[in-house]
Amino acid sequence: MEATNLSHEVSFVSKELKKETTKVNENFASKPKLSFEAEITGALMQLDGLAEKNVQSNRDRSLQRVLKLNEGADPKNLPAPTSAEKINYEAILGEHNNILPVWFLDLGNIRAKSVCLIQTSGMDYKKRRGSWMGTGFLVSDNIILTNYHVLNSVEVCENALCIFNFQLNEKGKIQTSRTYQLNPSRLYISSPENELDFAFCWIEESPGKEFGTIPLYRHAFVVKEGDYANIIQHPGGKVKSIAVQNNQITGQNENVVHYETDTLSGSSGALVANNEWKAFALHHASRETKPADLENNKPAELVNEGIKLSAIATYLESIVDPRKSNQISEALALFQDTDAMLGYFGGLGRERFLDSGSDGLERVVDVYKGESKDLDIAFWNIEWFNKHYNQKIKDVAKAVVRMNMDVWVLIESSPEATQELVIFLKENFGLDYAFAASEPDAPGSKQTTTIIWNTRTVTVEPLEWPDKVQKWLSLSSDDYSTPDDLILESDPIYEKVDGKIFDRYPGLFHVKPINRDLENGEKEFSVNVVPLHLKAMAEGSKRRQLASKILAASVQLTIDEQGTDTEWVIGGDFNASLGSGDFDFLAEKELIPLSAEDENGGGMTYIKGKYKSLIDHIFISPNLKMTRDAEYLIVAKDKTIPDYLKISDHRPVLIRISLNDDYEELTIKGRKQMDDVPDQKLAQQLRSIQRSKPLRQRTQTDDSSDISAYTDLLEASRGRTYFNEKLDKTNKKNYYGTIPSSLSKAKLFAHLSKLVEDTHTQVLAYKPVQYLYPWVDLQPDKKTIVSIYSGETATPESLIRQDLEAQTAVFEQFGVSQLERSFTFESKEDERVFLEALENSQGHNCEHVVPQSWFSKKNPMRGDLHHLYSCLPNCNSFRGNSPYIEFPDWEEKVMDDCGMRELQRFEPKEGKGAVARATLYFLLRYPGMVSQYNEDDIITLLTWHVNEKPGLYELHRNAAIEELQGNRNPLIDFPNVASKVDFRVGLA
Repeated sequence: MEATNLSHEVSFVSKELKKETTKVNENFASKPKLSFEAEITGALMQLDGLAEKNVQSNRDRSLQRVLKLNEGADPKNLPAPTSAEKINYEAILGEHNNILPVWFLDLGNIRAKSVCLIQTSGMDYKKRRGSWMGTGFLVSDNIILTNYHVLNSVEVCENALCIFNFQLNEKGKIQTSRTYQLNPSRLYISSPENELDFAFCWIEESPGKEFGTIPLYRHAFVVKEGDYANIIQHPGGKVKSIAVQNNQITGQNENVVHYETDTLSGSSGALVANNEWKAFALHHASRETKPADLENNKPAELVNEGIKLSAIATYLESIVDPRKSNQISEALALFQDTDAMLGYFGGLGRERFLDSGSDGLERVVDVYKGESKDLDIAFWNIEWFNKHYNQKIKDVAKAVVRMNMDVWVLIESSPEATQELVIFLKENFGLDYAFAASEPDAPGSKQTTTIIWNTRTVTVEPLEWPDKVQKWLSLSSDDYSTPDDLILESDPIYEKVDGKIFDRYPGLFHVKPINRDLENGEKEFSVNVVPLHLKAMAEGSKRRQLASKILAASVQLTIDEQGTDTEWVIGGDFNASLGSGDFDFLAEKELIPLSAEDENGGGMTYIKGKYKSLIDHIFISPNLKMTRDAEYLIVAKDKTIPDYLKISDHRPVLIRISLNDDYEELTIKGRKQMDDVPDQKLAQQLRSIQRSKPLRQRTQTDDSSDISAYTDLLEASRGRTYFNEKLDKTNKKNYYGTIPSSLSKAKLFAHLSKLVEDTHTQVLAYKPVQYLYPWVDLQPDKKTIVSIYSGETATPESLIRQDLEAQTAVFEQFGVSQLERSFTFESKEDERVFLEALENSQGHNCEHVVPQSWFSKKNPMRGDLHHLYSCLPNCNSFRGNSPYIEFPDWEEKVMDDCGMRELQRFEPKEGKGAVARATLYFLLRYPGMVSQYNEDDIITLLTWHVNEKPGLYELHRNAAIEELQGNRNPLIDFPNVASKVDFRVGLA
């Protein structure tokens, strides 16, 4: 995968969005609706319990005064506190409030149980064979979610182990973990690493029953810029950890969210949650938003990136794969609630205009942009909303915002209540809705039907029924056969029953989508919507039968008089099930009822819940019925409505009319072919040590093999001051003196090169067990040593012991006891082989940053401590003598615990800054000796140096090495000098 493929900096949703089409992962474009949804995020969060905790109260003037004082404002210019005000010196200072409720810790612990370490092997997404680690989390008892680049194939899934409870307790002890295997044959759904980079996989034995699961929510913008992203992860493939500090969100678009939260390799696939522990993203990458400025010694600006869960759900809806339809449905069922950006139906129906060649990122953006390609209509009996709207208005508004329908038909409402709802939506969410009523003059005490619509997506025009129809709609059941212009049947068979047939007058509204791009000759789509509420009375069945006949005749007469074939949608509370037969006449006249039976055919189904809307229906005109060649398409799926809709026994009944336009061909973003990288076998070149003749030996005590000599040295070191800053400052001044400021880059190289060579007064033997482990490489705690490439820790005692054991093994192979070190050889070749084996055993846990083969293992290079680092043997062998490189990879799965090696190049996982400074020092100290690097490699090393400044450990090393061999590394003492030196001079 090319580095540029994901190197963009996302545009923030708060910015004004362009209308023209742009490529995904650039300044993404979207329709204005996306922008306004971003604007209302704060209010959405308040209704969802995600109140903005970071805004200082305007009423707290005293606190404002304290804040301004801390910002350096002149106290004389500040308003004095009133007598009632009291300055609280424990006030929350700064932009954000970091005080959280205690349940944050409790719930975080519960969520953490569902997160696991994934270890696997096989052929990775770049066709490389190896092993790696990542993070995943349970989204059901038997389904785990992680990145595609962690689980990129069925083979990799089958090789994987999922380790739960791999973590430390409060005493620092590893807890008992549980390991589970994956079963991709049961369920495996994924999107490639250069698209949405996710993978769902079935996990055996239902670990969710023991460790719990993470609920998935379809909220496109559950967080906003400045909020927090908490990540539960296995950084570096190590024990489970959590990042909840310095974790602000910096931007987002339809697909991804950026945040500052710390992660490491191995964090890929981690859970990203807000401060209420609601999951909103799948962590997958760190990326560079601004490269390092080498000239000004400014490090690169980095940001971490997660794939939005809402984008994953939207992508799943766009997949058309009959082979995996059941698995896709099973994965989609994991997502709760609705996406306020897409509405109740999500992306359903919009896949019809997607190009099959578009990648996952483009498909998600195109689905979000497809609002003008469909029309969503909801009918909802809110039950006495006309009288109790003050109590219900907040919950009703919440449903309107979350479900994001274009048109809402409200039953048991009133003009007054509906107007208040529209005002509430505007004031609290910034939504521009308009409304109309079937009976505009109806008093608030009367139940009637009203309609509201999103003015950004549709226009609605109230229409008058033809005069004849208006008479029919005002009839009572005892005079229905009187008008001679209404012939329902030649032989009426119904008894005359007192009462109006339409106690709530059914209005007529003409609905037309806006913002549609019409092709030449294409007709605009519009639909007539009729809200219906048939009153329930003892004689209601007979009146409903009459109502169905009158409606059928009314629709036909209106079509005849208006001369239009505009489609029709009649819906609402019919107060009887379809099985009652009361509405058979409507169906006979080709007005088609949608019911739960239509689900398999792509029609409408009632919404699941405690109550089902068995008496709420939608009838449509024939052209709207789904057929293969239909101009218009209705789609719906069975979903669970969230608990907040319990304000009515009636659930909304909904349809989406997906408009089948002739869309222009979308640009296909071809996926780049991955290079077939040959498998790199890891082999350490071991010299066979054999003798044809026994050695003649003479006895002499060998103190060098006595571990106590080095442990005593270690204990003495632990009694010293680790780093004396004041003394080091004096030593630096004495060492460098005054460096001429007018030197060119090449001359400054020569000046520093001569300095580090002339002051290298003590040439040391290559003996890490004596110099490196007891003092130079100690960490600030004086108890541990960190392996330079992997970051693994070890005790200096263990490294000393391992090196001495390796040395002893060489002696034993030659038949020499541990107490004998001086002996004669039968030949010079025997002596050479023995000495080389003995030297190789020393530094069993040591790495030459510049490999020994590059300088033929000669001194003083071999024993120069400035480029020697503690390094466990596996990483030492893994790197071999490969030059350093920065691979254009972004993923955070751990390819190897040491880093990545490919095509005889190596990128360390840890310690890049330190090894870069050591390599650059080597160029200064030994110019003309390194031919394995070029000018581009110098830039890479300088970038690592700038991005990772030297810390206390390197300051200590530099001072300790000066004590032992006399010279210092200028790049540690003066990091900014690197940009003023031409290191190319040091290349061979």
